Amino acid sequence: MNKNYTGYTAEQLLNDDFFIHSELHPTEETRLFWLDLERTDLSLAKEIRMARMLMNRFRQDINRPLLPASEVSDLWNKIQRENQQKKRFLLLRYGVAAAVAAILVLALAIPYLLPEKEIDYQTIIADLPAEKEQNEVQLVFSNEEKILISEEESQISYDEKGEVCVNSESVRKQSGQHKNEDEVQLNKLIVPAGKRSFLTLSDGTKLWVNSSTKVVYPHLFKGDKREIYVDGEVYLEVTRNPNKPFYVKTEQMSVRVLGTSFNVCAYPEDNQQQVVLVNGKVEVQSQAHTAEVLAPNELYEYDKQTEETSIKEVDATDYISWKNGYYQFAGQQLSVLFKRLSRYYAVSIVCDEKVGALNCSGKLDLKEYLDDVLENISKVAPIKIEHDHEQIIIKYEPLN
Repeated sequence: MNKNYTGYTAEQLLNDDFFIHSELHPTEETRLFWLDLERTDLSLAKEIRMARMLMNRFRQDINRPLLPASEVSDLWNKIQRENQQKKRFLLLRYGVAAAVAAILVLALAIPYLLPEKEIDYQTIIADLPAEKEQNEVQLVFSNEEKILISEEESQISYDEKGEVCVNSESVRKQSGQHKNEDEVQLNKLIVPAGKRSFLTLSDGTKLWVNSSTKVVYPHLFKGDKREIYVDGEVYLEVTRNPNKPFYVKTEQMSVRVLGTSFNVCAYPEDNQQQVVLVNGKVEVQSQAHTAEVLAPNELYEYDKQTEETSIKEVDATDYISWKNGYYQFAGQQLSVLFKRLSRYYAVSIVCDEKVGALNCSGKLDLKEYLDDVLENISKVAPIKIEHDHEQIIIKYEPLN
């Protein structure tokens, strides 16, 4: 593409055939083209974001019915009554009837002209049961049937036909759920505090799902992309398919990959949402920020309070060690450490501000009992551990 877009406004972009086609039918080449322009021309990047926002609003508005079916029916009846009573308005009758017909044709044609409608994942997540209401892993199918899994560590796998096995036992829930074969059948995996799950998707992609996490995904990937939604923390090894890119959506971020290994941490109660790349390449975008491409051992972080993003080099092992049953950390605040332990063991851990601000480095064996893990921390950090009913309280106490 040799066209010069310097000085283009959002209005001009919305009248540009190549820009419109790139947004409606993106390819790896067009994504890299616009990403390069955004990086080299900050003024143009602002206009591109504005044009995309306007396109998204248009798509949302246009997807709403122009007229409810009941109103269309009433309008037709009214036209017919008035035309029978006032034949002298024959020309008007045909004019109004043609207008209604045009509305109906337009309403039917629009879904085929527009890209696939975005899924409202946040509404799906909001409708799921609260974490405090459950202590078992829940696998919820698109027909709302559920399977409860009591094991602390569970394995769920889908084959290429979308059939599912739970802990190596076949579960015949997918067949014949919907008469419409083209309809996306979304399943939900809910992993409460104190539990973990290993999920294999129908394309072979593997997910290690951490405690207090919800994942929404289709039982089969259809169309020209693969997309899931994560509310919590997962480590992924994505099966490579250049013709069908893989997307991970969160509340604030969108991660696009072709085939790679990375960790996504996006708990709704945390201020920071993170993506850490282990190998391969991912493209991360949050809110109105320009998309960024990560290299291995880079951490992308989005701060929900400041709405700022940052990228820094890290040891990716520190961020994915949890999937192997241990927790490795370097220079981490104890407030973050105790929050992670609280989720992992499903126990409320509270610490005062002075303790929470302390930094600590080390490695913890998560296969040990929580009391033993906390005891090991107390040997190197100035803390005192107290038990109050079902809660653990951590106070500051100088080391001897």
